[in-house]
Amino acid sequence: MAIQGKNKNLLVLLALLIILATAVYFLLFRKQEEEPLTDELGNPIQAQVVGQDLIGLLSELEAVKFDTSLFRSPAFLNLADFGVSLVSQAQGRINPFDVIGRGSQTSSAGK
Repeated sequence: MAIQGKNKNLLVLLALLIILATAVYFLLFRKQEEEPLTDELGNPIQAQVVGQDLIGLLSELEAVKFDTSLFRSPAFLNLADFGVSLVSQAQGRINPFDVIGRGSQTSSAGK
């Protein structure tokens, strides 16, 4: 019985040492990642100019050139619209899940 108690104590001590070593590693030796600075909306602040990312996107969009001759081509001009027009229908109940007769759209003059 004394041997089992020693083995149990040894295992508990070994587990505590592993936990302690892991904690020391994470607290002392692991490189801390710096959180990027953000403004009040959560956007990262990477430059002094507010909206620098939008200015970059704008410059990328200004560089895009479209070939408008596509819209004058016979293939484009021969395209047909096969869309279906939607017919307006009568409006249903205000609350479709309400008890029948209580959520009707009739006027309340008869009540």
